[in-house]
Amino acid sequence: MISSSNDASGRIHTDSIPLLRIYKDPFVIFSGLILIVLLYLKPTPASRLYSFIHWPTIAALAGLLAITTGFSQSGLMEYGAEHLIEILHTKQGLWFSLILFSAVGAMFLTNDIVLFLIIPFTLRLHSKMPLKIRPLLIIETIAVNAGSMLTPIGNPQNIYLWQKSHLSFFTFTGVMLVPVLIQIILLLTIISFIGDKGALSKKISFSQAKNYYPLALVSVMLLIGYLIANRMGSGLYAVGFILMFYLLFYRKIFLSIDWSLIVLFLFLFIDVGIVTQFSFVKTFSASLNLSNPLHVAGAGIGYSQVISNVPATLLLAHFTRQWKYLAWGVNIGANGLLISSFANFIAVRLAHSQKIGWVYHYYAIPFLVISGGLVYLWISLFGMY
Repeated sequence: MISSSNDASGRIHTDSIPLLRIYKDPFVIFSGLILIVLLYLKPTPASRLYSFIHWPTIAALAGLLAITTGFSQSGLMEYGAEHLIEILHTKQGLWFSLILFSAVGAMFLTNDIVLFLIIPFTLRLHSKMPLKIRPLLIIETIAVNAGSMLTPIGNPQNIYLWQKSHLSFFTFTGVMLVPVLIQIILLLTIISFIGDKGALSKKISFSQAKNYYPLALVSVMLLIGYLIANRMGSGLYAVGFILMFYLLFYRKIFLSIDWSLIVLFLFLFIDVGIVTQFSFVKTFSASLNLSNPLHVAGAGIGYSQVISNVPATLLLAHFTRQWKYLAWGVNIGANGLLISSFANFIAVRLAHSQKIGWVYHYYAIPFLVISGGLVYLWISLFGMY
């Protein structure tokens, strides 16, 4: 929760309020600077810039961030994780539990929010028992990216593609199911080889989360209500209600929403919109033959390694309507180079003292090659559906 304290002069410390910290976000600053450069190279009228923004995605992102922020601050997930530790007997069981917790949590709370929960929790565990902490943190990051692929609310690129494709929640999830299962089975196989062995040497106790049920229940009800309203074509009204609800009754959560991500998306929509107007971008994209679904998936993986998967999604969406294969590519491509997903940077920042930045590639690149190869093999054997 936010602790907006005052100093001796009575001034509020704005660093305690994410809403007032947007101007310090490095991704927002960088994307804003890119926008200035692009406008210098290719002046564009304001009306055209406005048209580049996909407003249904911005609205959905704001509403879902509010809901997931409320759920994460309820403490229910951490409470469940702490009690899970009490019934485990082996360190390998601990690894399996943390990885599954990361993957399943990311399916519903978005990949970045789960990282903010799981990495500090894992570091607290490490302070109480010796663990292979670098591999564990990296595998958790990969698991979060893999799990978030399943649902349309698992990560920002899925939210956008869900809005663009007009698929139902369950249809979108069904499309993603097999690639996600392939990745999670691969992760669990890797853990059996590299995970810590032996028994848990002692019981681990944490301070228990308090009063988590009411806020968690409210957040789940709002999520269900939003999904129903979105299916009925009233998603925008539902988002307005959700934001107003948190503003009136849970103001600290409203202020804790990752507003920087929303501003970043606004910049990215405009940046990518301008980039697509350059003739060399159009020529190169045309050369990729994006009418072929497998080319779309391959382009999603490749572009993600260069410009990260969210910008890659926005860029490729200008040149293809193969939403399913684009979603596969940019999600599978999240686990490759460190730049391939914003979530990877969040993980490195949260675990900065563990120096996992370069070591991340030792695990993530082979995982990308193997998981991508298995998905391609599955498509080759059973066809594209």
